[in-house]
Amino acid sequence: MEIDADLRGMLLTNRPRATSAIALHLSLRIERDYLFRRPSGKKATLDDVIREIVDGIWEVPARIVAEFARVEVALRAPEADIIAGEVYKALRAAFNAEGVRDPYDGGC
Repeated sequence: MEIDADLRGMLLTNRPRATSAIALHLSLRIERDYLFRRPSGKKATLDDVIREIVDGIWEVPARIVAEFARVEVALRAPEADIIAGEVYKALRAAFNAEGVRDPYDGGC
């Protein structure tokens, strides 16, 4: 998923607000493909998912976030992978994920 340049830049000036916006954007994208449940089996709310994504992003060192915010798309792949990894870890620690549809709609 590509993050808008203005939003990435806001990571440098207002990290809390930008992180929340990115988490909302990401959660809305992934909810089309996954349903998240607590270990108890209770369905996670959108707010629950957003909170875990925010927590994951906050685990990323500030220097990685700064590089992600500054460089061109081809150059920021390593930083994007680190951020995605932390988000993935946060979601996996908090929830069980169920696929709700084929993410590629059955296409190749």
